[in-house]
This record gives sequence, C-alpha cells and structure tokens, in this order.
Amino acid sequence: MALIEVWHLSNRICSKRLVPFLPDLVQELERAQALQLTAEERSQLLALSASSVDRLLKGERRKYERSRSTTKRSSLVRSKVKVRTFTEWSDVTPGFFEIDTVAHCSRDVSGRYLSTLNMTDIATCWTEPIALTRKGSIEVIAALEKVLEVLPFPLKGLDSDNGSEFMNEDFVKWCELKRLTFTRSREYKKNDQAG
Repeated sequence: MALIEVWHLSNRICSKRLVPFLPDLVQELERAQALQLTAEERSQLLALSASSVDRLLKGERRKYERSRSTTKRSSLVRSKVKVRTFTEWSDVTPGFFEIDTVAHCSRDVSGRYLSTLNMTDIATCWTEPIALTRKGSIEVIAALEKVLEVLPFPLKGLDSDNGSEFMNEDFVKWCELKRLTFTRSREYKKNDQAG
C-alpha cells in the first residue's frame, strides 16, 4: 500500500503532520524514483484525511513498539509555563524552536548513555542537535548557551514537552533572563509539539 510506504519514508510521522505535506512529499519521492504510483493511486493518496490515515495505518503501527521514555513528569513549574498546541504554529517567525531530548539507550534505560537535545526552528526547519552526557537542567542550559553563539537568527522562543529537564525553576528563570517565550505541550499529547 502506497500510504504505508510513504509513512515509512517520512520516518513514521503522525497523520496530522503527514497529510498537509503529502502533495510535496509524494512529488519529491516520485521525482527521486523512491515511489511509483499510478494516477489513481496518487489521487486516492492525496485525498486522504488525517483520520483516514490513522485508520489505515492502525495495523502497521502496532508492529512498532514504542520506545521507553526517560522523561520524568514535573508538576512544580508547569503552572508557570503556557500550553501551546500543534494548531497554534501557523504564524511563527524564525527563532521559535521546538525542543526535546532523545535518549540513546535502546530499551535498556539502566546505566550510562548519551542523550541528544534536538532543537528545530518551526519557521525554517533549522535544526541543532546537541549531545548531552546528562539530561539535567544545567546541561540543557549549557547546551543552549552554546547554540546561541551559532544560530543564524536570534532565539525568540522555546516549546518543549513536560520533561523535568525543561519543567524546572532553573530553566524557567533562564528563559526569563534571556527574554524568551517558553511554552509547553499538554501532557501525553505528542501531537501538540510542532517539531
């Protein structure tokens, strides 16, 4: 099925992010000869809604077990940080980044492993991946300070999940000191995140 192939080629992104980009994605995949569709298949694929994509991919998604989360929830400062959902990202200018950390530990979260702080600018898709040996607020802030030196435009805002590396007093104060807009997604709502 063409949808499954496109979904895998797009790194299995969620339907709400996949559907708006299907016309461009299909065109580029066909141009690169990574996808070959008949006119009817292309028409059907481009007519799909996000809910239809979810329904059609349900069985395929079950094949891929979700990785373990190393993010700890923090309720101490969440009330200070405004929630921003996926639908609120249509008018963003360069400088507003979606940030998250990724643990490189496979299924075993015991012992030592590296994490990556991933930053993606919503308007330009400029991406900065930064390796972290620890995922605490001190390491995240130090990494962001280094990123500030190399960004081609001013940092204006950050949007994160509810992980303890972001939802803490040190990080909130750093954002205030740098005069950054700091927002977060709703808990357990990965589709809120724009990056």
